[in-house]
Amino acid sequence: METSYKISATGIAPEIQEEAVREGLQKLMRGDSATFEKTFQRIVQGQSVVLVKGLAETRAQELLARLIAVGLTCQLEPMTATLSLVAKTYRCPACGHEQEHNSDGKPDTCEQCGVVADAYVAPPPRPNQELRDAIERERQALAAQFKVADDKETREAERKRTEKLRKIARRKVEAELGIDFYSKMRPFLAPKVSIPVVTLLLIAGGTTGWMLWNQQSASPEIAAANGTAANAQPGSAAGSAGAAGAGGGGKTQITITPPPGLSVNIGAPGGATGAAMSLDAMGGTGGGAALPDEFGNLPASAGAQTSTLAVTIPTASAMRGNTEANDPAINDDPRVLTGLAFYRFDNGDLNTAAKLLDRVTLRLNDKTAAPTSLPNDQLLRDAVALRAALAVQYAQRNEIDSAQTQWKRANRIADSISATNDQAMAYASLGRAAHDNAALVAQKDYFKLATAAANRTTSSPLAQVELLGGVAQELTRAAQNEAGLNLFNKATAAVNRIQDNKTQSAARAVLAQQFAETGEIQKAVALLAATPDPAPSARRVTALTVIAHSRAKQGDSVLAQRDFNAAIAQAGALADATERTETFVFIARHLLQAGNPAAAAQIIAAVGQ
Repeated sequence: METSYKISATGIAPEIQEEAVREGLQKLMRGDSATFEKTFQRIVQGQSVVLVKGLAETRAQELLARLIAVGLTCQLEPMTATLSLVAKTYRCPACGHEQEHNSDGKPDTCEQCGVVADAYVAPPPRPNQELRDAIERERQALAAQFKVADDKETREAERKRTEKLRKIARRKVEAELGIDFYSKMRPFLAPKVSIPVVTLLLIAGGTTGWMLWNQQSASPEIAAANGTAANAQPGSAAGSAGAAGAGGGGKTQITITPPPGLSVNIGAPGGATGAAMSLDAMGGTGGGAALPDEFGNLPASAGAQTSTLAVTIPTASAMRGNTEANDPAINDDPRVLTGLAFYRFDNGDLNTAAKLLDRVTLRLNDKTAAPTSLPNDQLLRDAVALRAALAVQYAQRNEIDSAQTQWKRANRIADSISATNDQAMAYASLGRAAHDNAALVAQKDYFKLATAAANRTTSSPLAQVELLGGVAQELTRAAQNEAGLNLFNKATAAVNRIQDNKTQSAARAVLAQQFAETGEIQKAVALLAATPDPAPSARRVTALTVIAHSRAKQGDSVLAQRDFNAAIAQAGALADATERTETFVFIARHLLQAGNPAAAAQIIAAVGQ
């Protein structure tokens, strides 16, 4: 067996600077900084430290010479071959791959991902433990709130059930005992009760009758007095009418002159008494004006706004496909709940939208629930966008407390997102919300963070397009058109670089939707048209839906109607039930915004929401 050697350091050579030795030795050892520092301090203190073991004689002599050149005092000793600090394998700081150190003294380069050790820059640290604890406390608080609400509903349902059972039991007992309505009324029909009651009723009825008779008897005298007073004013309209009535059989006609547009005649000639009203003064059309019914509802023809977007809505069974109505696996899916929250927000129901987002949070934290096909970070990104929009709307309604609550929660969720792309898009949503309402104080430079992440992204080509276009879209909406255009150009270039046809088609649909969101309809249509006869996909349907909505906003109802119908037909062809439901909810949102709430509500009802 060949003899192996070990090298021990016993201290630092005289007249050699400690820092110079530290720097040279650190390049040779390649160990982690904490281990190196402990080893070096022992050497400085004059302790004998074994630096390397198990080397062949030639290799040991070479390494000894290098250590002495660094400035250490060392000794070489024979031993059985083992491996210590210097001979440790190199672990890549980026991907964790292990390999042997370079023996030529050059920086180690990972064989798997190509990262050079000395050039690697670690990513910024994730949110600290305090933030994670705060997020966990909020999740627990939400769960407690829902539990309290559920307990309250349970108690109320139990109380109603008990009350119903009590009434049923009472009726059965009364039937068994022969108690009927007459038996219940018997105490009130006893003479000591009924006689006083009847007496009071007779007195009250007689008094009322006398007052009515007395008033009727006095009416001719009052009328005659009014006629005399009217005749006493020559030249007045009422006096003239009274005189004419006296000459025409002793009947009096009184004309009351109301404001312009409304006239009432009492005691018309010929003995007829009636009233004629004109609604012209109120902007009406006289007798043709539509009036509300006894419930306060206008007729269907009154005030109805007929949408120019006549879309064809499939049957409920066609939308659901092979799934049953109100399937909990679909209705409780976080993707569907998030889309429905956006729909309620667009409908102005802010409180329901916030509650649906709370349900999404609880669903994501339910470890027993089936996993969703969409990454949690993407759902959290959408939650940030909606909570930021809720904060803007609450602030516009001057509900400052609600606005600040949603704003703080949006910021906390954005900080907790681990995926860089999704966090950048969440920050972009916060940036636009802070631009839209000055009451929402920005906690950081959102757009700067989002733009920096978009410019240095190294993710997959499709994810790059989604990130670049998403941030560009929010910048454009916040009136930062130049910065938005720059990122849109980069997104377009990223689409053109994609070689795989299927991936490129998906990327075109994503970018087309983002262009359409900012009103660039022609660019959006050109991107979709670049993929001939594609297979139905959710991305293409949502892009076509946003294009239709943008056309409707620009007044092109014919093309908007065509695109909406095409999107509905393609959505029905989607195979995945959850994806199909989510896409139909998305279409309903944009139909609502485009001015056809009836069609939107029909879709929501058809998919079981």
